[in-house]
Amino acid sequence: MTYDAGILFLSQADKRIGLIDTMANALEDRRQINKIRFDVKTMLRERIFAIALGYEDCNDLDT
Repeated sequence: MTYDAGILFLSQADKRIGLIDTMANALEDRRQINKIRFDVKTMLRERIFAIALGYEDCNDLDT
């Protein structure tokens, strides 16, 4: 059993209401397209879910 399982519920809820998609569409991405590794939507999803899971900073997201 894991305490991170709640993210599955959060992910399904986001897919249903489209909150992260709406937020990503509201932000203007001025980065150079050939230098982008992750789009805004992916970065928002990763950060919001990390906060929801209780991670204080982004240094845990690599593992």
